[in-house]
Amino acid sequence: MKKKITLLLLFLSIVGVKAQNNDFWIYLAIGQGNMVGTAKVEAKEATVNDNFVVMQTENAASTQLGTWKKAVSPIVSQKGGYGFLEAFGKTMLENTKNKKIGVVAVADETFPMAAYDIEVSHDFVANKTDEKTKAALERYGNNIYGRLIDMARLAQKDGVIKGILLQQDGNDTYNNAWLQRVKKVYYRVLNDLSLDSTKVPLLIGEVGRSEVGGKYAEANKTIGKMHAVLQHSFVVSAKDCALAVDKVHFTEDGYKQLGRRFALKTLQGMGFELSDTHKSSQSTHTKVQSSVIEVNVQISDKGILTATATEPLVKVSVTDTNGASIKEITLPEPSKEFTMDLNELPQGQIIVAFHAIDGEQSFTISN
Repeated sequence: MKKKITLLLLFLSIVGVKAQNNDFWIYLAIGQGNMVGTAKVEAKEATVNDNFVVMQTENAASTQLGTWKKAVSPIVSQKGGYGFLEAFGKTMLENTKNKKIGVVAVADETFPMAAYDIEVSHDFVANKTDEKTKAALERYGNNIYGRLIDMARLAQKDGVIKGILLQQDGNDTYNNAWLQRVKKVYYRVLNDLSLDSTKVPLLIGEVGRSEVGGKYAEANKTIGKMHAVLQHSFVVSAKDCALAVDKVHFTEDGYKQLGRRFALKTLQGMGFELSDTHKSSQSTHTKVQSSVIEVNVQISDKGILTATATEPLVKVSVTDTNGASIKEITLPEPSKEFTMDLNELPQGQIIVAFHAIDGEQSFTISN
């Protein structure tokens, strides 16, 4: 038996067993034209860090499906242009050490969220007759969701999936049904890839805003509700991101700004302290010296905070990191138990303080 084991180990060392690299962070990317990118690719964009790669997900004679290549623009599709993923990868590498960033993208300007919903995607594929959509579908084997999962499983052999990125153009149907569909697709992906929602968030970007003339700016009202529907989701602001003449797609500068924000939001959610996202200033409030009470805080995967204190609580206050008040709750009767829905509070870091008659305790929470 010992001899057999030795021979087996020798064989494995010869053929080379490839282990998953925990420092290889992979992000799934879905959406429409603004995920693909439509800006002109400049020669200067050809210089890319070797640690930023993209998996080949399209059927194309010039590429091998399911293989990694250096993430040179255009990243998502040879039919696309410069997009925000270029700046996303660059910013991620600038703020991490010894990491490799990979993207697995399945996206096209003709793909609404229904295209990723396996319960209705068959009808979506079958009913499309325009040549542009048919060509896009053929590049992904007429199975958009299936291609995403197949490529993601290959990627998992090399690294660890850390998040899902969603960026649309704004011309989908934005209502409560859309929010529920995004949630359904998100959990379907997690289930099929055996991922943990607490470790793999959904980051969704706003579409072109009204202040820059966004054609579909109204969609942001629905997108802004995503965090309330899905606790493990975070909205990335498109404020001041410049738009192209069609007022739907971003310019090169707009994509760069959006991509950087996607990266900073991603890193912030992972606990990285970044100067761009954690600015502080002296509070205008005078803090009264008081004793510290013991409070045990637990947060469910649905975003419900439950606190148990050793002393009856009389008030709970919520502020931002600068000390500005967000919410203040005076309990009708002193109680050692308190429950609050974090989905009703702003995203980002908040400070929740629990006040008793003779003391207080505060917690910094990444919401």
